[in-house]
Amino acid sequence: MPSVFASDSGSPAASTRSRTRGATPTRLDSPRTRSMTRAATPTRNETRGTESDRPSSPALSTRSRARAPAVTSTPSRSNRPAQPQAAPPPKEAPVARIKCPECTSTFANDATYKIHKRMHLMKRVFTKIANPEMFMEKLPSLIMDTLEKIIKEKFVGKYADSLKAYAEELLKTFSSPEEDHDLLYKYLHEHLYAILSDHSSVFASALVYEYYVGVNSLLNNADFKTYLKKYVLSLGDVECPSVEVLELFIGNFMLGLTNETLIYFVRTIHGATANDEIRRKRSGDKSDSRTFLELCHYIGGSVVHTLIFKGNKFKDTNHSWNLFLDVVLKKFLPVEGVGSACSSSASHFTKSVDRGGLKDISQEALDFFVVLFDMLMSLEGPDGSLPNDVIEENVLQDSSILCLWDVLVGSHLDDDTVSLDFLTQICNTCKKIVMKGILKRRLNERLKKAYSAVSLRSRLAE
Repeated sequence: MPSVFASDSGSPAASTRSRTRGATPTRLDSPRTRSMTRAATPTRNETRGTESDRPSSPALSTRSRARAPAVTSTPSRSNRPAQPQAAPPPKEAPVARIKCPECTSTFANDATYKIHKRMHLMKRVFTKIANPEMFMEKLPSLIMDTLEKIIKEKFVGKYADSLKAYAEELLKTFSSPEEDHDLLYKYLHEHLYAILSDHSSVFASALVYEYYVGVNSLLNNADFKTYLKKYVLSLGDVECPSVEVLELFIGNFMLGLTNETLIYFVRTIHGATANDEIRRKRSGDKSDSRTFLELCHYIGGSVVHTLIFKGNKFKDTNHSWNLFLDVVLKKFLPVEGVGSACSSSASHFTKSVDRGGLKDISQEALDFFVVLFDMLMSLEGPDGSLPNDVIEENVLQDSSILCLWDVLVGSHLDDDTVSLDFLTQICNTCKKIVMKGILKRRLNERLKKAYSAVSLRSRLAE
């Protein structure tokens, strides 16, 4: 009889039971379970495989793409293909430097070029003192002119007659071709020319200042006066009446020779002096007309009062404008008690309400503006334009302009550089007025009014 404990392993139920009974249940959180789960779960690299490795289910692939977007795998550094290097950015073309047309200098900006151009202007306008050879040849005639003026001059005092008689005797001696005065000429040339040999001047006022300062120091030199006394006393048969007459003669002789030498130097620079007749009119008859003088008076007055406005505005911040304002107030405006520069013919402007009345200026200022406006109008092109360098090349090279400016400003601006800078500013202002056609338009209006005022019968009679 079979045992009840006989094995029934052959039946499926028995085998199932045996497996169920004999197997040890595994915990979900055991290390083995975690390792098995980790092995069964695909890695991130596996989920990023190619399209052939991905599941074919559309829903599954949609969920996979939603969870982890496909990213192309980056090859290793050793297998990475060589990429072409980007070309360097093109170098910027160098900025063209400004070239000076008169020399080889170049400049990075316009400001430095203007400073350099102004230096060329000063060199062109400045004129060197007459060379030593010319002055040496001129010195005998300067001495003769000095002696003649001493003879003609009216002296006061008990030594007046003796001084004139002594000067007449010396004049005869210097006029004689037999006498040799080379030693005196060389000595005077050495001392007088040395005073100005290192100076060059545009305006006579600066030259006068430099020259008289040097001559005063020379007259106070004991060796110089001793030499002159010995030389004069050694001249032929000329006898000096007394020591007082000799002292008086030496002082007057050096003062007169200084003036003659100064006039000679100024003439070599300007071609004219303030005492000579200055060419105040240029070609054409428009500058002689009363209408042109009135217009120059009115427009010149506007320029002067514009300078006063600028001077009051910039005098606290700019030292140059402080000097300019002082010169304008002293020299450009009429002196109190002196009549108007154009009072007899300026009634039209004085009564004119729309032009604000006449802004009066001095006679010297009017003379300057008349020549300046006339020169600028004579240089106008057919279209009313002016050359860009008309101020540097034409106006500031004209001796009449320089002389009239020197008469107007005088010694108030001893520095030639400052004086020339102020003159250039005024010339540029007048240049703009001419280019805008203000002067020509008003001149034509005045001429048209004057012509229309003439009766028809008078015009037909012509």
